[in-house]
Amino acid sequence: ASASAAVAEARTSIAQPAGDIALPTPTASPDPYAALPALQRVVYPLLAIDSRVVPVGVTAAGLMDTPDFAVGHIDQSAQPGLTGNVVLAAHNDIAGALFRRLTESELGDTVVLYRGATAFTYEVQFQTKVWEQGAPRREREANARFLLPTRNPICTLITCMPLWVDTHRWIVRAVLRDVRALPSRRSTEA
Repeated sequence: ASASAAVAEARTSIAQPAGDIALPTPTASPDPYAALPALQRVVYPLLAIDSRVVPVGVTAAGLMDTPDFAVGHIDQSAQPGLTGNVVLAAHNDIAGALFRRLTESELGDTVVLYRGATAFTYEVQFQTKVWEQGAPRREREANARFLLPTRNPICTLITCMPLWVDTHRWIVRAVLRDVRALPSRRSTEA
C-alpha cells in the first residue's frame, strides 16, 4: 500500500506502524477468567459511554480497523482482567461517534469492561494527545507504544481528534482497580 493510501485510511482508522515495523507478539498469560466470554461491553459513566464491543484486527495497510456504531477491541490485545493492555478504539465524529466525549476524561474516572456477568473496573491514570496523520515516521513509531502489551492490567482507549480533521489521537490509559461478579438473575429473583 502506498503512503498516500495509508494517510487517507487514517481518517477512519487508528494508525499502527506499517511495513518493516512489527509490534511484538504478546506473551499469553493464563486467563483466570477463561470460562468467561470475550469482552462484550464498555461503560464510561461520566462520559455517557455505554457500548457493545466487537473484536477488530489490523488492515493490510497496517491500520487498526475501527468499527461503526461499536467500540473496537484490537484482537491481539489483552482481555479484561489479564496482565496486559486492553486496547479499545471508537470514532469521535462519524458512525456513532461513541468516543466523541473521550477528550473530556479526567484522572480518577472509572471505565467498566464486561465479560459476561463479570465487571472489570479501571481507573483513568493518564491521558495525552499525539500527532498521527502526517507525523514523521519516528513519531508514529513512538505513538505505537500505546498499543503494546504491558506488565500490568491496563485499558487504553483511543479516538481520533480534532473533530472532522483527525490528525491527532486522544489516548486515555486506565489501570485495573476492581473485579466483581454481578449477581445472577436467579439470585436476585429469589
